[in-house]
Amino acid sequence: MALFVSLYAGFVCSLLSLSLALTVHARSTPYFDRTACLHDVLKLQNTTGFSKNTPEFFAYDPVSQTLLNGEVNLTLTRRGCEEFCGPPSLYWDAVPRIVTWIIPVFLLLSNIELSPIDKKRFMTIVHALGDPIDSFWSIIHKIYVWNRLYEIGLQTIPASAEDLAVQNLPLGFKLRRAWLSVMAAFGIVRLQFQEQAREPTKGLGSKADEERDPAPQQMRTMGREYKARIIATVLSGFEELSGSRIKTDMHYHMIIHRCGGFSQEGEEASKFEEWHKCARVLADARTNEYMRACLAIAVYFLDLIAAFIPSVGGGSSSPPGGRIGSAIFISWLIPLALLSNRVGTFTSRRVCLQTMMEFIAATIGPNEVGREEAPPEPNRRASDGTGVSPIQISAPAEHGCSYDRQGPIDNAAQWARDLEFRMFAQTQATGDFADLRAVGGDLDYSSGTGFPGKGFGVSSESNSRRHLLNSREEGCRPASSVEEHMDTIDLLPVKPKGRLRLETEMTLIGNKDSRSRVGLIRFTTWDEYFSSLQWLGAIYTYRPWKFQYQHVDHRTHAKRTNGMMSLAGLFPVSLSAVSASAIIWYAVPEGFSCRNVWVVVIFFLWVVSAAITTGGYVWVDGRVAKEQEEEGECDAGSAPLWDRRRHGDLECRLWQWIVLKDAVIAVSCGVTVFLSTAGIFNSCWCWSMYMTKHEAAVVPMNNRRTYEERAVRLFSVITISCIGLQVLFFLALAWWWRRGLSLARWHEADRVREWAQETGYEVQWSPQNRLIFWYYKGELDAEERRRERMATDYEMRREPSTFERSIRPSLPWIYERKSSIATRKMP
Repeated sequence: MALFVSLYAGFVCSLLSLSLALTVHARSTPYFDRTACLHDVLKLQNTTGFSKNTPEFFAYDPVSQTLLNGEVNLTLTRRGCEEFCGPPSLYWDAVPRIVTWIIPVFLLLSNIELSPIDKKRFMTIVHALGDPIDSFWSIIHKIYVWNRLYEIGLQTIPASAEDLAVQNLPLGFKLRRAWLSVMAAFGIVRLQFQEQAREPTKGLGSKADEERDPAPQQMRTMGREYKARIIATVLSGFEELSGSRIKTDMHYHMIIHRCGGFSQEGEEASKFEEWHKCARVLADARTNEYMRACLAIAVYFLDLIAAFIPSVGGGSSSPPGGRIGSAIFISWLIPLALLSNRVGTFTSRRVCLQTMMEFIAATIGPNEVGREEAPPEPNRRASDGTGVSPIQISAPAEHGCSYDRQGPIDNAAQWARDLEFRMFAQTQATGDFADLRAVGGDLDYSSGTGFPGKGFGVSSESNSRRHLLNSREEGCRPASSVEEHMDTIDLLPVKPKGRLRLETEMTLIGNKDSRSRVGLIRFTTWDEYFSSLQWLGAIYTYRPWKFQYQHVDHRTHAKRTNGMMSLAGLFPVSLSAVSASAIIWYAVPEGFSCRNVWVVVIFFLWVVSAAITTGGYVWVDGRVAKEQEEEGECDAGSAPLWDRRRHGDLECRLWQWIVLKDAVIAVSCGVTVFLSTAGIFNSCWCWSMYMTKHEAAVVPMNNRRTYEERAVRLFSVITISCIGLQVLFFLALAWWWRRGLSLARWHEADRVREWAQETGYEVQWSPQNRLIFWYYKGELDAEERRRERMATDYEMRREPSTFERSIRPSLPWIYERKSSIATRKMP
């Protein structure tokens, strides 16, 4: 696929180079230009013996019953145009047309936010240009899911009486209340600006900020909406990692139930502190290039103004017409660049992964990993033959057991490393331990320390599973024997040499049990996992599973699918196509011309491309589910290794075919836009619209005044309306789902405040801050003395060159100054 794309791109670049070369030599060769053809025809009419003033070459007006062969109304038939005006050719001013109208729009592609997944992130641009409808639909779905997470966070925090009263207000009162909130926010910003003007801002090294305005800070920390944003920001981290495997809102309710500690009486302070810290880390790790995109779009607006107003831009080589339609056709890049930069991305894919692993370790702990709600059946045996406890065992919290751990995320790295092996990986041993592996079984919570025991077995080619721990069949052992039991076995498998494997074959219970583990990661190595991110959610403009996502209605609790987002993704592309087609329609002569054809064809390809992208994923997902049902793996746990690889290969191949499809459409679209602006349709056949008018096709020659009038009264209105609606489309989405966007857009003041609360408002000059906040002057002086000795030794060992020896007698002061500079002390 990569070879095909590179060859196709090389062919296109060659074609563009050839077009530019032809344009450069256009002035020295015969070319089709209606203004030049008008003067040539008038000269021919003034010559004696001119015998072509006939209806075959000039248009005939049935009203006045005269030929349109005058200087003002000169109109040629297709035959006359080909006779007098020459063969088809590119515009003589093709380069200024492309630079003025097309290049600024395509530069907006460079302002689309790219995911940090190495060079593969540039597939975002290919997919955006080859499938813009799916790109809009996907990024809108991302914002929609974030908004749903915010609503889930609000549902988690109990509502106060005031909140319930506001929810029951009529729509008119809600709108009025929202307007008052906006005006109050402007008033607060104005007051803060006035306070900062009167009183200089104190740094974080003092407690002035904390003592000056404690009430707003407390309100931000304790408010219901603020807590909901904390919860939703953490849930967005799970969505970032496993969004392609999450099909319903209930997955996030499960996460809150397992990690939260929220109830009607309130949340647990210790656990919510972990949510708070995790949300702050996730918000700090996101990029914010929104203002850069706004600056690029503002420059594009100035370029449009300069192109329409000659007094600003100096005028163009010829009156603008159809070239405006080519530029407006890809104006949907404006809202796409704004949306992608408004959403942002993470600085690294591993930042989110590591943060969420530490959060799980800090909130669930090692004792809770793998525990399910339903109690195990008595006297159950694992399918691998390992004995398990015949007694029904509950969680350690139900026995009054506890375990010691450090709560903050900063001290939870060890638990995160344990989770790496327990939740994501079952590494393979080497050497004498090659047959030792963890096998299925129930977790034992009966120990006094609350640490779950795990059955172990031995697998080999002759006897795949044998008993290793017969003591497990004797029921719960006392807490005093836990340490002896721990000394006899290794809880963690031996790390293999080389790549860390992510095998998910081990299940928590027997494969035939109804309670099974559902794998979110279907790969065996970290390399495969990070390589798969390009089709599993890292690229926000590619989310083919969006059509299958179901949200839960908070009133009826029924699952629903929001298909209206597809119309929202279709709107900006349709608006660009309609506006471009309208401008091309009103080019002289009016009607459906060749350029309208390529607009319709490419728009149709974009619609078909979006349908193929979504339909292809639905087919692949259905095929994977069908294969799992046929093999009996869906109810028994995660699929075998070879099945998981095959399922992962299906998604990978689907992504490759989609990228190939998008590359063909994107390159075709770009080439068509460039060549259309350069004059590929500059011929008598196209200008006369012979394909629709046939024998009645004519070409007006004196059209400069008409173009100038329409550029002011018609083309500018269509252009401003199209771009204005594109910007309004972005603003409407940003306002409607503003709560969802707030998950990724914490204000810098909020992030600094949260960080300062965790770190402390005073700078601590502690030994831990050495070389960060302070250093010893003697250490820097020692380094400077070492530099002086090395500089002196170098000057003494270096032999002067022949040139230096020849000019040293005449310029001795240069070498004296050079030597003093090399050995002088730092002030």
